[in-house]
Amino acid sequence: MRAEGNPTGSWIVRTGSGSVHLKLASDAGFDLNARTSSGSISVSQPVTVQGTINHKELHGKVHGGGASVEVETGSGNIEIE
Repeated sequence: MRAEGNPTGSWIVRTGSGSVHLKLASDAGFDLNARTSSGSISVSQPVTVQGTINHKELHGKVHGGGASVEVETGSGNIEIE
C-alpha cells in the first residue's frame, strides 16, 4: 500500500498483509504510532521517542509532533519518508 501527502488530520493506515510506504511532506510534524507483526519499520526523518523502541513497534514525534499517524501491518515492512 502506498500513500502520500501532508497529515493535517489523523491518518490510520492498516493492512493485514503487505508492506506500507508513506511519503509525507518533508516538514510535516506528526505523532507516529507504527506496528508490524512480521517485518521492519524504517523512518527517514528524525523521530523523538519516549519509552522502548524495537524493530516491530515505534511510537514517537516527528518535527515536534502534530496530527496522529497510525500505521499497522500484520505481515510486511513499514517505510516512512
